[in-house]
This record gives sequence, C-alpha cells and structure tokens, in this order.
Amino acid sequence: MIELGQKAEDKVTAFYGVVVARAEHLHGPDKYLLQPPCSPGSNVIINPEWFEADRVRILKDRTRG
Repeated sequence: MIELGQKAEDKVTAFYGVVVARAEHLHGPDKYLLQPPCSPGSNVIINPEWFEADRVRILKDRTRG
C-alpha cells in the first residue's frame, strides 16, 4: 500500500514527488496527490498533481538533477 510521505512517480508521465494526500472514491479508483520538489535556489513551488493508484509506483532512494 502507498503511504503518505513516500516518494513516488507516475508510470506514464514520470512526474514525481512526495505523496501528500490520498482520495478514496466509492465509484472509481483511489487517487494520490504528488507534490514535486522545488528546484534548488528557486522560490517557485510547482503545483501538485493527482494520479490514479494503478499509475503510481513507489521510488526507492531516487535523486534527480
């Protein structure tokens, strides 16, 4: 199960970030909100995005430059 606070990635778009919210739906798939990191030295916050559970995979120790 995907836990809040884990680093994750969308399998389709490679969008990645920390799982900050989970939405459970009566009809339809559960969804997770991924908050991407800010660029070093930047004060710009990138908007988080929602993804269906089957598109999200947990990342091990991953860094991007």
